[in-house]
Amino acid sequence: KFYHGRVKPITTHPRNHDADVIAVHRVTAAKSSPKGVLGAEVDKSVELLAELVERGETGLAVLSPFRAQAEAIEAAVVRRFDVATIRSRRIRAGTVHAFQGSEADTVIASLGAADGDPAGRRRFIANPNLFNVMITRARAHLHVVTALTGPDGLVGEFLTYADRPPASPVDGQAGSDEWTAALADALAASDVPVRRAYPAGHWSVDLVVGDGERAVGLICAVHPEGPRAHLARHRALRRAGWRLADAFPSTFADDPARAAVAVLAEPPRQ
Repeated sequence: KFYHGRVKPITTHPRNHDADVIAVHRVTAAKSSPKGVLGAEVDKSVELLAELVERGETGLAVLSPFRAQAEAIEAAVVRRFDVATIRSRRIRAGTVHAFQGSEADTVIASLGAADGDPAGRRRFIANPNLFNVMITRARAHLHVVTALTGPDGLVGEFLTYADRPPASPVDGQAGSDEWTAALADALAASDVPVRRAYPAGHWSVDLVVGDGERAVGLICAVHPEGPRAHLARHRALRRAGWRLADAFPSTFADDPARAAVAVLAEPPRQ
């Protein structure tokens, strides 16, 4: 959205592609206070924080685009938790600008605007640079707290996206590569999950066999753009944590059944 398709996350993997890691929490509030604070969002943000602390989570941050809202949240955090808890759970609170360049395992983002607020306040949230920073500070989980009921534009698009359950990448096409198609069919006959042309960032894994952490990426042919692209894809996928194995037809005398047996019998080397 922000980089016009030039940047894509390479972290997509069968271990996480159906993980629902964005939650939207809606509260009721007509408008912000004269001081620019939405008390309902403050209360909900601290309530969520307390639940995370109770579960034993660490690396927690609460942020808001607006300074008054961020300061109200920070004051509520200090009232709710003692210093030892704040330090041991690594709890931070502040504005989006203050978090630029830093991250937290779990982030609670209080949007800080309601339907009855001036249009300028809602436009401020939708600033692409600010919004981009706000929704990308979380390493693992993002909680969005909002009193807005039907925002349009960037904020509305994001909330709609966040409300949709995550979906596994659609099984791609084997294209004109008969070997990859035949190997996919041979593996599928063994009742193991097989995905074709699995997207990972700008790359595509020819076949992915298995689910979760045990999933294996099979490289069935040299990358169509040549050896340099082939090696670049291999390095990128390794860095992203993929377990890879070569499954070239020449290795198995063009016998997909033989290749399938070998793939299923022996895990790939890291």
